[in-house]
Amino acid sequence: MTLLTVEPTDETERLHRACDDIARRAPELSAHTFLSRGQRRFFIGLAVITVVGLVLVPKATVITFVAMCIVAYVAVVTQRIVLTHRSLTTSAVVAVTDEEARALPADALPVYTVLVPMYKEAAVVEQLVAHLRAIEYPRHLLEVLLLVEEDDSETLAAVLAHAHDDFSVITVPAGEPRTKPRALNYGLTFATGEYVTIYDAEDRPEPLQLRRAVVAFDRAGPDVACLQAQLAFWNFDQNLLTRLFEVEYRQCFELVLPAISVTDAPVPLGGTSNHIRRSVLDNVGAWDPYNVTEDADLGIRLRRAGYRCLVFESTTLEEANSDYVNWNKQRSRWYKGYLQTWLVHMRSPMRVLDELGWRGFLEFNAFIAGTPLLSLLNLAFWATTLGWFVGHFSAIQAVFPAPLYYPALALFVFGNFAMAYLFILAARNTGRPSLVWSACVVPLYWLFMAIAAVKAFYQLAVDRSFWEKTVHGLAAPDDPDAIEASPTPEHVRGDGGIAPLDSAGLEALGVVRIAVAPIAVAPMAPVGGAESREHDRPPVEPWIDAEPRGDALVPRARLRRSVGRALAVGGALTALFAIYVAVFSGPFTRPVSGQIVSTVPVAPASGTCVAGLTVARIGLNSTICEGTATDVVAHRIGHVPGTALPGQRGEAVVVAHRDAFGAIGQSFARLRVGDRVVVHIGGASIDYDVVSRSTESRNDVSLDGDAHARLMLVTGASGVDPGKVLVVQAAATSLPHVQFAGTAPPERGTAHLPGGDGGELLLAVGCLVFAGVAAASRKRFAELAVAPWASGCLVAITIASVLAACIIAARGLPPTF
Repeated sequence: MTLLTVEPTDETERLHRACDDIARRAPELSAHTFLSRGQRRFFIGLAVITVVGLVLVPKATVITFVAMCIVAYVAVVTQRIVLTHRSLTTSAVVAVTDEEARALPADALPVYTVLVPMYKEAAVVEQLVAHLRAIEYPRHLLEVLLLVEEDDSETLAAVLAHAHDDFSVITVPAGEPRTKPRALNYGLTFATGEYVTIYDAEDRPEPLQLRRAVVAFDRAGPDVACLQAQLAFWNFDQNLLTRLFEVEYRQCFELVLPAISVTDAPVPLGGTSNHIRRSVLDNVGAWDPYNVTEDADLGIRLRRAGYRCLVFESTTLEEANSDYVNWNKQRSRWYKGYLQTWLVHMRSPMRVLDELGWRGFLEFNAFIAGTPLLSLLNLAFWATTLGWFVGHFSAIQAVFPAPLYYPALALFVFGNFAMAYLFILAARNTGRPSLVWSACVVPLYWLFMAIAAVKAFYQLAVDRSFWEKTVHGLAAPDDPDAIEASPTPEHVRGDGGIAPLDSAGLEALGVVRIAVAPIAVAPMAPVGGAESREHDRPPVEPWIDAEPRGDALVPRARLRRSVGRALAVGGALTALFAIYVAVFSGPFTRPVSGQIVSTVPVAPASGTCVAGLTVARIGLNSTICEGTATDVVAHRIGHVPGTALPGQRGEAVVVAHRDAFGAIGQSFARLRVGDRVVVHIGGASIDYDVVSRSTESRNDVSLDGDAHARLMLVTGASGVDPGKVLVVQAAATSLPHVQFAGTAPPERGTAHLPGGDGGELLLAVGCLVFAGVAAASRKRFAELAVAPWASGCLVAITIASVLAACIIAARGLPPTF
């Protein structure tokens, strides 16, 4: 995939290149068109099939959808774990020392273009200029182009007040779409540098970043087209939202993206500090102005064209959104752009598979499509889980048959634990205690993401290219000294920048040339050591008792061992819980059977249908069959032999399973005092009213031998104790004469239902196991170099979370007989 570029010759051609270059010459790679013809046919066909399925076979359709979602969740969770492990075991980040960066003489450095798109950024212009001035690069080789929208007079005025003579300001003509990539494309037509990078208006790039990039490009082969710097936030500790945002950024740019970069998978670039060879940028058509995540889209196109992107060790500090509404605008735009990117590149799936390979193809789909889609689905599944715990709705149970329920249960326990643990690990790797404790509430952050995903899908349908502006300058600068000018070192001064244009040329090209006093640059940091990289990494705080190796706060080997052990423990606990559910609440449950001391001389044959039972309020409509064997009560109600038959005087005992297999016992649990239960037998209907509910031992279900007709409905109790049962008593309000040949009412006795008490013992043993694991793991967590009290708290939080999840799941799906 190669796009040939043409040299722009006039303003009209510049605007065409900025807005329509890709759309004109490679429309299949542009988001200008929402869906291709093939995609429209596919989605229309999928919608028709879904609607027809919901009408004709609704249960099967929903089950299929749930199965697809579970597979997607498993794929994404697995990918995140694999990427983290790969990052911790592979040197995935390109490192360039301060000495190597400064060793290159000025005559060996190429011209470097810095594009800075700005729109309504007057509040941060002064800070921006100060940090651009601090870049250590020869001024005659540094081309800084400030891109200001034509109608943004406030930002232009701020630039005029603070910019310097070696900055060029380009006014971007008004037009649609008004997006960042359009401004970048327009500015690129003025660029002369061999390398190009992008900084946002609020960025604070590390002063040596450009020099490090040049050294890294010299080391890399010609197939490396882009180097992505790492991103973090300077106001990360402003509030809980900024702390969670910081951890997410660190996880992305220090663990996830480096791991992706060492494979054949495409790297979704960040929106800033990506350093690109100009020739390659021209070859692939620069940025798509209709895509609101032009960075991620460019990373995919670079890989499809055969180029590679690497992450290098230099950090640009940004301003984290401290306001939720502002954060939501930014995140929904990112999600919308990911969806745009996925739709664009999936117009020809087989071609993408051929260009990326199967591994890159799968990782592209899991990351680009899975991130916003699963964030959206989280709301639906959280609501489903809450609905199940609150109401035990039969419709929820029906769409989670056994083959889906157990993988979903494992994903609920282990998947959430793994994702939260990886988030805490990323927080721990920053060396900031406040981030570790904030990371423990990451489920709240997932909720924020889900809400943003809903908005993204809505905007994708109604206004896909709308760029929702993120407001900057909400946080007060925390380093006012960085804005003050210092004497300019002799070796970083240049002979000017871009040659000045006359006023006629400026007006014709839409460029405003600013002539002010010579630029001043902050003094260089000392050469070598961690002291020269304080901008890049936060200082190690007193609670850390570790010896850093280079810039790594914790040795990779220790992190790798800790991740492996923690995940192994989580997996073992999940397996134990799954075995418990399978044995006490699943297909291996012992059949319901029992006997009663009675004087009934004759009883119907096992499996014989003896009556029907309906409860209008809860929609229950089932048959009652003789016997309690598994094959009898799999999907029906079983009558305990020896007790009175429904419709007779005395107590008729019926039982039903209460597990994950569409069990009728769940309906028993929804019965309330006063409900009307109707038994149909012998052509007559007998009305029963529910008079009581109680939880009893399965070995102590007593019969009173009352002459009045009663119906006793028995199922598993809610809780982790398999020795308990729920008993619902219903009394007949009318009793027509129903004769059963050879039968008589039973005497007083006790129904013996097998199973035995033991749930409390099982739970106690489980708690001891968890306690043992916590004690054994404390030393392992201590290898992360946290203080003893912090290690103990982290172990306690982890173990308590897993145990709580197991108990909640067990209560949500009670055991059966």
